[in-house]
Amino acid sequence: MGFLSDVAGIVVKGTLRYATSVSDVKAAAETLAKAEAQDGWIAAEEFLDSSDVRIYNLEDDQYDIKIVKEHDFPGGYVLWNKSRDLYHTGIGSDVYKKVERHFRCYDNEAVFADSESGGSFMVSLFRLDNTEYDDL
Repeated sequence: MGFLSDVAGIVVKGTLRYATSVSDVKAAAETLAKAEAQDGWIAAEEFLDSSDVRIYNLEDDQYDIKIVKEHDFPGGYVLWNKSRDLYHTGIGSDVYKKVERHFRCYDNEAVFADSESGGSFMVSLFRLDNTEYDDL
């Protein structure tokens, strides 16, 4: 009976974690979709929170796959520093990753410095396949 109850416990725990993961991923995807809507903007904090959501992997019992890694896309972005009314724009083959790196101080130190000093940022994203262009 101990072995069966252990297996049942693992299955229940995994199923609950997976179910929670699915609802978290859905909420994050809805938030990120707002940034891709025509004239869509979301707060940088919402972007960072959503981009950090991880999908639960039943096989290895870990939250190991970031939603943005699975759904990244080529396109462009606008980062609006509302505090200074300043815009940072760019393009990339992995837009989610590129924007996240700006706020984590890997690509654009000015964005990171303004963000860390209390600057209020908004994020807007554009998919290449939603434009008239063929490549970046």
